[in-house]
Formats: sequence, structure tokens, C-alpha cells
Amino acid sequence: MITDLTQYNFKHENIHETIRCQRNFDWNNPVSLEHLEILDEYVQKPGQQQGEHTSTAFKIYNNYEKVQELNNQLYQVNEQVLAPLVYVFTSDGTLGEKNPFFAGFNSGMLSKVANELGYQTGFCLCGVSSNAKWKSWCRENGLDGPHYNNLEFILSIGHPEPGKEYNENGSYCNESFEDHEHFTYNWSEVKEL
Repeated sequence: MITDLTQYNFKHENIHETIRCQRNFDWNNPVSLEHLEILDEYVQKPGQQQGEHTSTAFKIYNNYEKVQELNNQLYQVNEQVLAPLVYVFTSDGTLGEKNPFFAGFNSGMLSKVANELGYQTGFCLCGVSSNAKWKSWCRENGLDGPHYNNLEFILSIGHPEPGKEYNENGSYCNESFEDHEHFTYNWSEVKEL
């Protein structure tokens, strides 16, 4: 069994950042344009299985009003959506169960890249209060076409508000969330057969 992974330049802290939910983003310190270009490339060229077009994404960059508008569409308003950079993964639903799988895989990969660039991330799967409301909001924002029919995943990226970074157990420093289910890690067991 390998006990010392330092020889492999393996960074546990950076990998663990992808499973933490930042909820307090600093709007005075947005994602740089250089980093935005890198992140966009990962969104545009996701991992694919047999060339299937598995999800579509749109982004909201440095526009609080639009991000708040998006947040208001969710059945549960979620502070981790309120970031200076938000990617929304959608699908047309034709691949059924594969849609959320690929959207989750792609957004997870993107979160890892964002964390390596020094940003915190938040995932949201709160859905939309009604499909008609979502489609109406998409049309109002020029997102026409069936590939925007289903919201699969939201990934928010940004710097934490000063003094509200993660603490050592993986939560965020905000007392109003101290009882939240993401406050501590919940590790899985790997069984050998």
C-alpha cells in the first residue's frame, strides 16, 4: 500500500476542495479574464463517451443581477449560486440517465481546474420550481432550443469573501449554516470483493 504520495505530487487538499461548498463569494474579486478563458475551454471540450453530445452549458460572468435572477428560478434559493462566475449545465433529456452523469462529471472536472487556479466552488442541484418557469426564463434570456430544456447542474466559481473561507473540517465559516448537512465530511467505504 502506498502511504507517501508526495513523490507523485499528489495534492489531497486540492482534490478535497472540489467537494466543499463555498457560500460566501467576494464580488470585489472576480475571476480573471485569463482564467475565464481556461475555464471556458474545459466547458467547451468536456470528456465525452463515443462523441455523444451530453450537455450544454451557459455562463453568467460578473453580473449579480443575472445570477440573482437565476437563483430565483430554483425551488430552493441557494447562496452557493451567488458567485461572480456561474456555469449552468443543461440538456435536452434525450440521453435520460446519462445527462446528469455527464453534467456531473464535466462540472466536477471544471471544479478541479478552478480549484487548481485558486478559486473556491459551489455545486447546486436545486432544480427549478417548474419546467414552464424555467423554459420561460430561458426564452427571456435568449437561450432557445431543446438543449436548454433541463437544468442538470450549477457550478459557481469565485474567491471567498474575506474571513469566510472554508475551515479545517470542510465547511464554510458562517454561523447561520453551522447545522447544514455539508458541515462535515461523510466518507464512503471501499469494499474489496
